[in-house]
Amino acid sequence: MWLIDSAEISKYRTLFRQLNPVDGKVDGEKCKLAMLKSQLSVETLGRIWDLSDCDNDGSLDENEFILAMHLVHRCVEGDMLPDSLPKNLVPPGKEKFFSHFAFPVSTADPFIAHNPQTNLALVPISKPPATWSDLAVVPGTGPINSLALISPHYQSVGSSCWPQFGCPQSYNFPPWAISADELAKSTQVFSTIDLDADGLVSGAEVRDVLMRSGLHQTILAQVWDLVDIQGSGMLNCEQFAVAMHLATDQLSSSPYARSLPPVLPPALVPPSFRPAPPDPAMFEESNRLIAEIEQINRERAEVEAAFATLTVDAQLRATETAIIHSKLDTLDHTARSLVNQRSEAERRLVEYAREKDTLESILKDLRSHVSNERQKVEEVRSQVDNEQLSAKVISHSFGHLVFTLVCGAYFYHLKIQSVYTEVTASKIDVYLTGHIID
Repeated sequence: MWLIDSAEISKYRTLFRQLNPVDGKVDGEKCKLAMLKSQLSVETLGRIWDLSDCDNDGSLDENEFILAMHLVHRCVEGDMLPDSLPKNLVPPGKEKFFSHFAFPVSTADPFIAHNPQTNLALVPISKPPATWSDLAVVPGTGPINSLALISPHYQSVGSSCWPQFGCPQSYNFPPWAISADELAKSTQVFSTIDLDADGLVSGAEVRDVLMRSGLHQTILAQVWDLVDIQGSGMLNCEQFAVAMHLATDQLSSSPYARSLPPVLPPALVPPSFRPAPPDPAMFEESNRLIAEIEQINRERAEVEAAFATLTVDAQLRATETAIIHSKLDTLDHTARSLVNQRSEAERRLVEYAREKDTLESILKDLRSHVSNERQKVEEVRSQVDNEQLSAKVISHSFGHLVFTLVCGAYFYHLKIQSVYTEVTASKIDVYLTGHIID
């Protein structure tokens, strides 16, 4: 499990993205600006770079950058860098680059303050299993397989990429870890293999000496990469002494459990490869340049922040403008729809007015017709009333006439009856008179 906690990962991931990575990686120039703000020595930053650039491609991907910033933070807090990257700090997916290393079994925090002089890779071995004379060339040695350390195409896997990172080397090197006794013994061996006495030996010349140690070819190749600082394929006497020191150190561990450092520790860098201390004025100039760079970075950060703010404002305004345009389009569509509706309403009003005029004309005619009909009805009603009155008069007259006739008939009947009675009486009288007469 990765030792770096999620909060750090999130913070450094954000910083990584601010560096505008290309194809998921940032180069040394971009990382330099971020790492120099820590005020750590260039030597320390160089070691951090070498520990973080797991695949040695001269750039850092996101996980490598997170690891580098974690190491910077721990160093700022006062912790010392481990000599090699512990297993619990290896970035996810980078384990294949450490398959040849024997990681420590302990899972304790690798940042433990210690004295560099106690590093086993930095001090002479008190009881080496073989003397320097035992490592000298032995005539009659049988044929040996080719080593990576003498192959002209072999690429160094441990060389520091910090010089390519664009930073000057630091000058506060610790004392050289090679003792005078070790140097004397290695110089004696060196003189036996430096046949042309030019002060340099090639890989082929030191091969038999190193192979005589019995170390694995992979370990010897790593030793060669560590000491061949310039990648020239040649070693001077001091580099050869460092190589013999590392080989002896490996032989002292059983079975070679002590892993080689990924880069040559400062205490083992040969004096001939250490730059001379510069004029103090150079430090003042360097500090001035660093201050100017930091000022430029601050101004750049302010400009970028202002630009980001303006960008956000522009985006907000663009969004608001788009919303306003959308609303205007909606209002325009609504206005056109209302105009169409108004035209349709006006057309219908004209039709309704025309229909109203027609209906009013019809209503006027109907009213005139109704008035005429009413007048006729009144006339008929008047005639009916007159006729009813006439009928009543006639009925009354007829009744009176009938009554008169009845009364007349009755009186006439009475008169007739009276006449008849009188006639009868007369006849009776006559009859009686006649009988009497008779």
